[in-house]
Amino acid sequence: MRSLYANSPLLRGAPVRGERSRLCFRVVSTALIVALIVMFVPVAAVDALVNTSIGIDGSFGDWAPVFDDPANAVPDATGDQTDPNTDLTLAAVTSDSTNLYIYTRRAAASGGGASPDFYAWIDRGGDGRMHTGDMVAVFGMGGGNQFQGASLYRYVAAAGAAGDPMPGDNGWPAGTWNTAATPLPSAPYDGAGEPSGVQFEGRVSWEALGMASGSAVIVQIGSKLGSKTDSTDAVSLVRRAVTVEPDRFSGAAAGSTVSYTHTITNTGNVTSTYDLATSSSKGWSTSVRALDGTAISQVTLASGNSTDVVVAVTVPPTTADGTKDTTTLTATETSSGSADSASDLTTVGSVIVVPDQSGRMAPGGTAVYRTTITNTTSEQRTLDLSASSTKSWPVEVRDESGVATTQVVLGPASSVSVYVRVSVPAGTSAGVTDVTTLQARDTNAPSVRGSGRDTTTCSPKLSLEPDNAEPAGPGAVITYVHTLSNNWESTRTIALSAVSSRGWTVRLYDQDGTTPLTSVTLAPQGGTRTIYARVSVPVGTAAGVVDTTTVTAACETDSDTARDVTSVSRLVTYSNGGYSMPSSQFVLGDTVYVRAMGLGGGATVSLRWLRPDDTVAYAKSNIKADSTGVVSSSYTLPGPEVVGMWKVVLLDSGNTEITRSSFWVGYRATIDSVAVSGGDSVGSTVTVSATLDNSGAVALTGGTVTHLIWWDADGDAVFDAGDSYVAPDGSWQAYTAGASTHSTTMNAPAGAVTSEPAWGVSNEGFLESGTYTLSTSWVAANGVIVDQATTTFFAVPGKPWLQLTLSENAIDFGTISPGVQYTHSGLGLHVQANVPFDLQKSESGSFAELGLSSTLADLAGIPSGASDYTDVVSVEAPWTTSPGTYTATIMYTVVMH
Repeated sequence: MRSLYANSPLLRGAPVRGERSRLCFRVVSTALIVALIVMFVPVAAVDALVNTSIGIDGSFGDWAPVFDDPANAVPDATGDQTDPNTDLTLAAVTSDSTNLYIYTRRAAASGGGASPDFYAWIDRGGDGRMHTGDMVAVFGMGGGNQFQGASLYRYVAAAGAAGDPMPGDNGWPAGTWNTAATPLPSAPYDGAGEPSGVQFEGRVSWEALGMASGSAVIVQIGSKLGSKTDSTDAVSLVRRAVTVEPDRFSGAAAGSTVSYTHTITNTGNVTSTYDLATSSSKGWSTSVRALDGTAISQVTLASGNSTDVVVAVTVPPTTADGTKDTTTLTATETSSGSADSASDLTTVGSVIVVPDQSGRMAPGGTAVYRTTITNTTSEQRTLDLSASSTKSWPVEVRDESGVATTQVVLGPASSVSVYVRVSVPAGTSAGVTDVTTLQARDTNAPSVRGSGRDTTTCSPKLSLEPDNAEPAGPGAVITYVHTLSNNWESTRTIALSAVSSRGWTVRLYDQDGTTPLTSVTLAPQGGTRTIYARVSVPVGTAAGVVDTTTVTAACETDSDTARDVTSVSRLVTYSNGGYSMPSSQFVLGDTVYVRAMGLGGGATVSLRWLRPDDTVAYAKSNIKADSTGVVSSSYTLPGPEVVGMWKVVLLDSGNTEITRSSFWVGYRATIDSVAVSGGDSVGSTVTVSATLDNSGAVALTGGTVTHLIWWDADGDAVFDAGDSYVAPDGSWQAYTAGASTHSTTMNAPAGAVTSEPAWGVSNEGFLESGTYTLSTSWVAANGVIVDQATTTFFAVPGKPWLQLTLSENAIDFGTISPGVQYTHSGLGLHVQANVPFDLQKSESGSFAELGLSSTLADLAGIPSGASDYTDVVSVEAPWTTSPGTYTATIMYTVVMH
């Protein structure tokens, strides 16, 4: 630098001072986001869902997945026929692309004596009636339960064209079957019995039936030995199902209408009609139309056929930017109630950032979210991009070529995709959740902006859960369900294995329940798969024996395990008539299936079902065990009964108790949904309401619905020490056992859906920005927990705050010469705010003498979030300035807009 005059004092530049402003004001929110969380959606189970190949070899392990599904297997009460040799106790039906398979189990075998023949009435029309031309398969049996041969007959209806009912457990169809069907060499029908046992399996090919594979048939099974007969209820392979896809998202301007196209497919095996309905979470106007624009409310589709429909969503003209609506299109099959849905997310604004996404990632990994940014207006916009993490994790935005970017240019009504990369720091505890917000803001009009959120949960690289523990009887096959997750950056193939501590047979199956598994390939970032572990308990295993089966998932150096503990018991309760799903949890109206095992062949026993006060609700006496020492029975809990801990008691022929098993009976009622709105903007109210579905026969009067809003500080999904919660007055409090945010006394009439009056709490007491947990509990007046539900929602601290920091607090230009411009271009300003703000600038001191200027203009209406700016400061002293030292101040001030 040159001095202005020789031997004169120095003329120095101005230090620039910054001021950090922190303000607290109350504001009114103008945009709320509503999220409807459905906790439970009942879908009618009307089909035989498991289709698998069966080996006709007298070995019955391959029937295990069929027994798991109550639609495939029907139990029949032991002892409903006087001859245990003919008395059927279980029937099942399944199929593959070639054959229709049947299974029977009876109460007793006659040793080397004659065995009953088995009958299968096959309703080829799937209407539940046997018409002339339908088929009857007869499987002839000999001594020792040995298969002798099969015949296929054509049925002749007694009622003529109307057809004969299939009476099920009440008897045989009334027609005749004397005319044999012409056998085809390539269309076998054969069978195999368990040697000297009680089980049988048979098959009839689809070709022999004159039908395409997978056709809609209904099958009733019977047995006959001499004059003794039995029959079971029918198994329906009529599938009435539907899919609606895909889920979609879009942006829209206030006052506009946005359209979404969906495909509805009949995935059943019969022609079906579907009712179409839409619902908007915001109550906006919606409609469903065919592609030609015709309004429709119903479609009829043949099996395998599809049709496209268009859902139109109209955004009210006064809707605020940032508002989000979820419109759901549901197709419901008119005769069965089978249904499926697709959702359309509409985000309102000139600039849209969608969709909100979630994923799981291990420490040291990076989750990547593909995000679409849309300009919904008719003008070109330059958008500045910024991403911020609630946990201060490293985040980056890249374009589609993988280059880091902070800005995109969008023409009218156009979109671009970017990738938000969220890196989970090494050492982060499992369960910690981050919410990263990507904001796109118009460079020339900062108040025009949009934002989207990506939620990342820290998880182990591999996760296999849960551990299980169930009882099972000797000779039983028990199914355990696990969820496997890949929480890493890449698609990975994961090896699977299972080992029993007692050397029992264990097999792993895919999520269809029938495909054996030794490995599975999972998508990255939280890709999951359901797997089944089936453990076979050897016949003759003593009660009290415990096995621990360890299931292991491994990939490279990563592994995880889950443990299934099986305790052998002589008396087990089940949730399904295939006796493969042990359960100790039921609700009023359920059928409780029970099986006693380890008895002597032919032993006579009794069963008693006891209420919590030990009074007898139901009893069944003089039941004969089958030749393997098994007794099967069931009891349907009445709708109006008491709840609590029930017992089923097994007694010998002298009414001496052998053993007992306890099971819990609750109300047939659920928390159907929980709606949460607000909390995501400053000064707004978090509004909550629950919907209660009491589908049972008992009115629940005077119960309590309790809600708890809490912050999961350690990410373990458990409200415990170290966590915080929102008190009823909205204040932030440390963990306290039994804490709650709000309680409502509710009356839930029987057979009705009841909505809780909406309640709210201000977010002004919230101290964290991120994902909150809402735990809801419904407790009856007698203290019995009816149901519990948990969901999460995004919220921010409700008290406005502003923070401004400068990259440096002084600029020294040194010695300068008049008439020469000196520039400092590196002054950075960082603003953090949870409200829209204005950034203002003023000068004081010797700014005129220095010719002080800066390029950053005052800004107004900047959206909340983190914002960065750069100011270029210059001095150009006029010739009229006398030599000397001069100081000037630039004051930067941030205030609430």
